Amino acid sequence: MTVRRLTLKGSGSISRLSITMKATLKEKFPNWCLDNNKYIMCITDDIDSLFSSKLLEAHKGYTINYFYDFKKLYRIDTLDQINKTKSDVVAIDMAVNYKMKAFDNHVTLLNSEDEPNPNSANLNNIYKISRNKYYFYKYAMSTLLTVVSLYDIFDYKQLTDEQKLVLWAIDSSYLGFYQPYERDQFAHKKYREFLELEELASVLYTYQKSDFIEVIQEYKLNEKICIDQDGYLKTGIALDKLQSLFSCFNLDFSLPSQQFTMSHEFSQTAGKQAYLVDNDFLNKCFSHAFTGQRWLSYTMI
Repeated sequence: MTVRRLTLKGSGSISRLSITMKATLKEKFPNWCLDNNKYIMCITDDIDSLFSSKLLEAHKGYTINYFYDFKKLYRIDTLDQINKTKSDVVAIDMAVNYKMKAFDNHVTLLNSEDEPNPNSANLNNIYKISRNKYYFYKYAMSTLLTVVSLYDIFDYKQLTDEQKLVLWAIDSSYLGFYQPYERDQFAHKKYREFLELEELASVLYTYQKSDFIEVIQEYKLNEKICIDQDGYLKTGIALDKLQSLFSCFNLDFSLPSQQFTMSHEFSQTAGKQAYLVDNDFLNKCFSHAFTGQRWLSYTMI
């Protein structure tokens, strides 16, 4: 696939950082990402969040203690909470406010001049992608691939095609490669370069879009994680198959076995036409993301 080089005008960071590679990019992530603290994690309701948390669990020693379904926040009360504060929590695949730590991949800025959450490990915040500027050049791949790249978790040459297909299938990270729009192809190529994912991307050149859809169906990657009436997590994702596929990496794909209890119920969980919001509104949200240029999904305290 040939993608013509595009140049973005104005002050957009993505044009000025087109030669940025991972060594330099790491320096732009929040300092906490590269420290040795053992943080506790808040996961959400999909495989992008769970897989990312499992890698952080294995490679950074983090532990899952919270579950957020965008309506309520749950916690495991049996874990040691001595001296644990909000600053010890990392939200996984969710765009949180209040300067909380987070790994995510969402567009959160209304304008490129706005200041993002300084503790958000999010390429769209790093490059100041906003709802009003360069939205269609956003990082549209998974939180998982950010984590994989940042910590050099896999030797891509040692991965099987099936493993690569799954990594690209999660959160439809493959999709930009096959889109008919040149801007989508350009953005996908640039972010692959930034994260040095070209070796992992070999399957994009040798498989079809339909192959990724089959992988999504086989592993049930679009299924959600939810909490049952007794406070235990459950899911339709084929975690047993993922466990088998990635068994050589000693990853544990099982959901936490402990019981969760609700710690907070949010007053508003909704969507809103993006042109109706301002930064005062966004600052009142617990989490928010521009899930389309014209649409904001949010949870209000």
